[in-house]
Amino acid sequence: MPQMSNGQTISLKCYDCKQWDAIDSTFATEAFLAQLTRHINMNALGAPYSHHLVLPEYPEYNGISCTQHIMESHLTIHTWAESREAWVVVASCGKFFREQVVDFLGEKLKPAKIVLEIIQGVEKYYQDGPVTFVKQI
Repeated sequence: MPQMSNGQTISLKCYDCKQWDAIDSTFATEAFLAQLTRHINMNALGAPYSHHLVLPEYPEYNGISCTQHIMESHLTIHTWAESREAWVVVASCGKFFREQVVDFLGEKLKPAKIVLEIIQGVEKYYQDGPVTFVKQI
């Protein structure tokens, strides 16, 4: 049974993303977060904002950070091109299904693995700390 989440923050780390073109530019990450926002029935406040970071002292490391503010809080994505990893955070005081987020990431990014961590607002059964779920794709 899908778990309806109300008022929580989840973190999802995607490893070895096969469909990297879905998030390989600032334009792509903005479109990606806009789609995810609609997919989980959240209400966007304006357009997503992204920044492509390349550090001159570490040219082999570069990535994109993007944020979509929503009425209920925010969604973010951070990417690491060199390892084809993405980290997505969904923070919301509204209701959404975690499984919808996991399925969306699996479909759009085709990662080898997704690690989901419930950070805040967990159910009473998980009050001892973060809960981590791993989904092999």
